[in-house]
Amino acid sequence: MRSAFISAVVAALVSASTAVAVSAVFTHIDVVSTDTTTTALGVRGREAARGTIKATHEPSAPGARDANASVLSLNIAGERTASQGVFLDAPAGTTGKLLNIRNRGREVLVLRADGTLELHGRLVTLP
Repeated sequence: MRSAFISAVVAALVSASTAVAVSAVFTHIDVVSTDTTTTALGVRGREAARGTIKATHEPSAPGARDANASVLSLNIAGERTASQGVFLDAPAGTTGKLLNIRNRGREVLVLRADGTLELHGRLVTLP
């Protein structure tokens, strides 16, 4: 019942040209769009101190290292495509960090709004 309800809600939220597949036991959700004029899946949020989308990887088994797993995997399919891998836009501008990669709570790589790039807390200057 729960998965049928959520399937219906998700199907109602996406366009008619988008197929949504939700497994009966909630192991995955696939969104596939054939509409070339719009975004396949859009998410909006108003969080003050959290991400709008949060993906978390947990070990596949107790003690598993999952060295080949990924929290986020992007795949550009199609020969000779000019698609961008990651696109970030702040049309109204932002003073926040555009990119913040941390490990064990320490910033490793930071791209600031002014274009300043830091690696392990040190300014990186590019030629």
